[in-house]
Amino acid sequence: VIEKSGTYFFSAGSYSDFGTGNYEIAVSVLETLTGENDIPADVSTPYEVPLEYWFEGSLEDIGDRDWLKITLEGGATHILDLVGYTANGLANGVRDTYLRLYDNAGNLVKENDDAGLGGNSQITISPSHTGVYYVGVASLNDSYRGEYEVFHRSFSEVFDDYPLDFNTDIN
Repeated sequence: VIEKSGTYFFSAGSYSDFGTGNYEIAVSVLETLTGENDIPADVSTPYEVPLEYWFEGSLEDIGDRDWLKITLEGGATHILDLVGYTANGLANGVRDTYLRLYDNAGNLVKENDDAGLGGNSQITISPSHTGVYYVGVASLNDSYRGEYEVFHRSFSEVFDDYPLDFNTDIN
């Protein structure tokens, strides 16, 4: 995390400069949104997770589920992370997260228990068209309660090569 504004330079290369291939560099300004009330577990939810934002919420009781609205761009790869365990810095984090993704009608599209770091939940999806989806936040078997964070990131594959010098500008 860079905590001071300014100009920074990134360099990417292969080990000992012996290889070629594709790579990704992502730079994001992170902001946090918070769900302050009980969040509905259906398409009526007023809460949304914009791209490159952390959303903080809470499963208030055992069996509680929260749904968050999300827009996924067609042709891009989207990664949705759900973190909750105390090891991620949440003092009262959900012990075992469970993530679901629903389409705009509320039909289940994908689900995941432990694909993320530290046993947290993660879904990767590349939808064919842009549309509204819903992130379903829960705990495994609806057995836990606590705080959680959801992060939405996206990338499109770029196959360009940039020169290795201080004049490179890739806005």
